[in-house]
Amino acid sequence: MRQITLFLSTFIILFLSTGCTTTHIIQPDETLHIKKHATLFKKDFQEVDISEFYTSGDSIIVLEYFWNELLEFSKSDVTKIVVRNRFKGALQGAFIGAFGPSSLCYLLCPDNPQDALGSKEAGAFMLFLLGGPSGAITGFIEGSKEIYEFVTDRPSATENTDVDQTKPAAIKK
Repeated sequence: MRQITLFLSTFIILFLSTGCTTTHIIQPDETLHIKKHATLFKKDFQEVDISEFYTSGDSIIVLEYFWNELLEFSKSDVTKIVVRNRFKGALQGAFIGAFGPSSLCYLLCPDNPQDALGSKEAGAFMLFLLGGPSGAITGFIEGSKEIYEFVTDRPSATENTDVDQTKPAAIKK
């Protein structure tokens, strides 16, 4: 029983420690400079591929990926910037794909020496060998993501801010 508890706790720690997405909240006064290929998502649902970005104050200055031109945006018009790393995603996917199914097989498969594989250790080893490459392929396709979200106090320019805030005459006293 102790061995099963040890393997189960190891599996849970392994699963929780391999996150594929990291989110960074960028405060309005925070300065940040990153030189990675990324995608900028605006509040009006436009996407811009960028190769570098710099944030300072209320502005975001980016270097557009395809045309290599400088663009400037207000932080209130941008929802997030997503950096995708396919190599890191492939490594994480291989790690999860190899150890996840083999640990579960070792814990849950019955031990049957007359079986074609021989025992649950052999089944776990086979799943380790098959799960690693399939997890690497899946991780490469999805990629590991770093999300930079921007906190803004004022609404974007595309939102309707012409709302009458005065109280009706019946409520005024």
